[in-house]
Amino acid sequence: MKLQDKECADLAARKKSLPVVAALGSRSPAAAELAKIYASGRPLTDDELRRAAEAVEHAGGRTWAATYAEERVASARRRLGEIVHEEKSRDLLAIADLITRRTH
Repeated sequence: MKLQDKECADLAARKKSLPVVAALGSRSPAAAELAKIYASGRPLTDDELRRAAEAVEHAGGRTWAATYAEERVASARRRLGEIVHEEKSRDLLAIADLITRRTH
């Protein structure tokens, strides 16, 4: 697994991003591993960062967060279509897509 710089920084800072929170809430062995890594009181090693990222993935955190974001954007698309002309909502939806589908 190749870690992105942003991902490493977030995990190293022990941020509770949506994928991390979803993973921790899964009550899986991977969630227990992630909790153990996050509980250490010292800077994380490269190996621990890799294991944390793998734990988020194996616990389903990344998939759950991506699915949730897609659902929210789909809901926004429907609602914007009801209240705003499509041309005016295009920029808002482009921003939503950029934020929810970023890879960096």
